[in-house]
Amino acid sequence: ENPKEFVPDYIPETFPYNGTDWAWDDYLKTSQGHPFYMRKLSQEQNHTNPDFEDRCFVWRQRMGKISFNEPFELENFPFDVQTLTMIFQFHTYKTDPSVKFKIHPLYGGAAYSFRFVEPQGEYRVLRQYKKFEVHGTPWMGDSQARCTFVIRRQWTFYFWKVAFVLSIISLTAIVALLVFDSFLDQVGHLSTILLTDVAYLYIVSTYMPTLRYLTLLDWFVMWNIMFVFGIFVEIAIIELIGGPAEAQKKIGYSDGNMEVGDVMLLISSVAWLVINAFFILLGVRGYHQETKKFVETFGEIKEE
Repeated sequence: ENPKEFVPDYIPETFPYNGTDWAWDDYLKTSQGHPFYMRKLSQEQNHTNPDFEDRCFVWRQRMGKISFNEPFELENFPFDVQTLTMIFQFHTYKTDPSVKFKIHPLYGGAAYSFRFVEPQGEYRVLRQYKKFEVHGTPWMGDSQARCTFVIRRQWTFYFWKVAFVLSIISLTAIVALLVFDSFLDQVGHLSTILLTDVAYLYIVSTYMPTLRYLTLLDWFVMWNIMFVFGIFVEIAIIELIGGPAEAQKKIGYSDGNMEVGDVMLLISSVAWLVINAFFILLGVRGYHQETKKFVETFGEIKEE
């Protein structure tokens, strides 16, 4: 959901001067979440006041709400540069509310976000913009603080733990052409790898919101799935013909130095190299595109 409005439950509440005389536990038990509460106090609590007719008024109100907005321009994920804007709307009767930000040293994210959302991957902050605004009369709770973070995702995290591992897993699909002679053994081996590649597609989806398009990392996973499926089709065609020896006769392939299986192995190896080289070039292109987008919008890159 974007933009997202969030009202934390732990934000403290405001009380008039006569309301602070109450014990906190007593207030939580009796107020029951009502914005306005009136209660006759007993003599044992020593709260007699003829001006208030032995009564105490407690006004309950949230001190603020927070709105988050992120454009989710993730076509070049994980090489993307994102902007996250947080708006703090204050509901206090003070003219000088303040918001403090702390960058988490490990994850690179704001410390308070670690409380609600598990950090997904590391990133570095490129720029921070903080602005305090007052709309109307500040004593009526119109104060607003706005903070915008411009962040770049640390692509090395996704390269080693997703792209590199997935490439090695897909490369082992070629083993089916080298080691296994039985068609059933080859199918079992390729089925395991195919299911692993599909599982990675769901793993990648946990690192980002639901999108209507495929990111660069999604396309990489999809092409690895197609690569494994292509090898599956190759051995299925050979098996339908009657095996490698029979296929070599029917195809008319007469090179004495290479058999049909060797040709399939060569084609599969070249296809794996081409797919990985192609996506390396796309990654470099996407990184430079995101850098250009940032420079055109915010100026030269300067890490905070």
